[in-house]
Amino acid sequence: MRIPRDLKKAIDDTENEPEDLGLKEDNKKPYGKLDITDDLLKKITALAERGMSRAHVRDYLVISKRQWMKKSVHTQELEKAYLQGQAQGVAYTAGKLMELIKTGNLDAIKFYLARIAKYSEAPESDSNEPSDKKPQKLVINTLDPIEAAKIYQQFMTGSSKNE
Repeated sequence: MRIPRDLKKAIDDTENEPEDLGLKEDNKKPYGKLDITDDLLKKITALAERGMSRAHVRDYLVISKRQWMKKSVHTQELEKAYLQGQAQGVAYTAGKLMELIKTGNLDAIKFYLARIAKYSEAPESDSNEPSDKKPQKLVINTLDPIEAAKIYQQFMTGSSKNE
């Protein structure tokens, strides 16, 4: 999938370095006791907003999968923070896409119609039921290119040889 130039520019204009989340190397304890604090929840939200997976968030914050799952069973705070971050990221991205659409960016409009609105230029069937028609097979049993072209044309237009 091609990214529109304006969107690339918008991405390039943002800081390339991740925001300092206040996590220093000495704060990273290999799988120590996990205390759920407001600071931890904010960090999870910020990382999820950037599109990081749960596994990447856990790795970055040095939280084992077992700890995450164990805490998630007792409280939904970690999961809520993660989902909130994902939603914020989607909202931000959708907002930027809408800005490009409002400026008339054709690539952004095409992307929106194809991916978000599921618009297709192919005509849809009026009926939601499957068609009873079976696909026809085209058999060209001649070596004459002119005759073969006529057979192909008749097949494509739906006319028969007898007409």
